[in-house]
Amino acid sequence: MIVERLDEARQRLGGHPRLAEALALLSRPEVLALPAGRHPVDGDVLFVNVVRGQGLGQAAYKLEAHRVYLDVQYVVSGQEILGWRQTSSCTTVAEPYDAQRDVEFYADPVERWLAVPPGSLVVCLPEDAHAPQAGTGPIHKVVVKLRLDAAGL
Repeated sequence: MIVERLDEARQRLGGHPRLAEALALLSRPEVLALPAGRHPVDGDVLFVNVVRGQGLGQAAYKLEAHRVYLDVQYVVSGQEILGWRQTSSCTTVAEPYDAQRDVEFYADPVERWLAVPPGSLVVCLPEDAHAPQAGTGPIHKVVVKLRLDAAGL
């Protein structure tokens, strides 16, 4: 998992063309202004999910992991708290893998909680089970989903 400010991520990860493209999207005001929901960018290779809502709190977390896509979760406003645990250490499946949604949920405890302030992002790879939206209060996030076979990582 990578956690850092957007400008630092662009410098450090810009050598991966598709990942650089995903990060560049997060600098575009029109992307940050999109309404909640899924927005296509490049078919099923690269798309954006916009989250506008209330944080669920740490007690309501669900660890999730993906196999086909990486997440670049960028906090536009609000205070995101994200739980993390190594996917390989998850042993209790709460919901089996759904290939259509590319998600599996686990009932294992979170190993580490991370505060992710506005202007920062988290890159979640398949080895990163994560529990998003565990903060409280209003949150606005833009999640760029990039298919791993196109990411060049």
